[in-house]
Amino acid sequence: AHRTVVSTGAGSDGWYQIMPLGEFAVSVTGADGKDVVMREVVDQGALETILAAHKILAADPDWPGYLVGIEHEARDPDKRTEAAAWAKDLQLRLGAEIPARHRGLYARLEKTPLGEQLIGGVYKFFSTVNHMEPVAKNTVRPVTIEDIGLTNKPAYKSLVPALHRDTNPETEVQNMDKLKALCAKHSIALDEGADEDAVLAKLDEALAQGAAKKTEAEAATERATTAEHRLAEIAAQALATEAEQFVVQHKATIKDAAAVKAQYLKDPAGTKAIFANINPAAEPKPAMVLHRAGASAPGQVGGAVTEDQQSVQHRSAERRELVAKLKAQHRCSHDRAWEMARNQRPELFKEDSTQKS
Repeated sequence: AHRTVVSTGAGSDGWYQIMPLGEFAVSVTGADGKDVVMREVVDQGALETILAAHKILAADPDWPGYLVGIEHEARDPDKRTEAAAWAKDLQLRLGAEIPARHRGLYARLEKTPLGEQLIGGVYKFFSTVNHMEPVAKNTVRPVTIEDIGLTNKPAYKSLVPALHRDTNPETEVQNMDKLKALCAKHSIALDEGADEDAVLAKLDEALAQGAAKKTEAEAATERATTAEHRLAEIAAQALATEAEQFVVQHKATIKDAAAVKAQYLKDPAGTKAIFANINPAAEPKPAMVLHRAGASAPGQVGGAVTEDQQSVQHRSAERRELVAKLKAQHRCSHDRAWEMARNQRPELFKEDSTQKS
């Protein structure tokens, strides 16, 4: 059974609310060190888990308690580490006799002289650093407390401030009017006769839903961006292949293949238009190579070409064509292309292993 105490405001009986019941949009640091906005569920089960972990710590007589610092600056070694208070005792207040907004986890504070000046005056709220466990997509629940910070911008918007509540009826009405106006501005429907706690709960719910939608929208945008980048890569690869094929197709009229390829990548249509008006170079006719062994024999009219001489001419023509093809394909020197051709088709070079045509 939980001890239930009805308080008129955080701190009025020496206890301060540090975690209320509800669902909230909070910043969670993932394993990659990046902060992500998620929905935090603070229910009775979560608070009981935190209380159980606290009892283990409190069993150690040397445990000083949870540090209550200023805006969690003590977590940064380069900033102030003074304690405003130490929280050694925790308590659940969940009874039906407790107003809804006042239900949650409370801490009794051992204030330092600094804390006496700050708590309930300079700072009105508390902010806990919790370890979380996932319960659903983009949803977590707290399971332990690491430390507590003083703040005026709490993640838990329904926290009871560390001051006695203003009991002036006129002020209460003004506050409710402001809250209802805020709900109307964001099209948040309220139940008839809703009190301040109910209105605050509606605002927290809307905030959590908005954070979840933002997270989903960011994920969708990231997927779309990734797809766009991949399509751009595919298009670039296709254009590069097309440029290579264009250079090979017009190799007979191209002096600088690299320059033409660069121009094609920049302006494919313009490059095609330029080459459309250029007549292709005529293929050179094979030069006739006559060896002394193949000279006209006596009785041949006009030195007619023999079958052996024709074979030499054909090999010479094929050799030149192969060398030109390899030179364009590998963008290498004539000598390098000659050696590659001789390795591929040695039969084309058997009549002359030194002459390069």
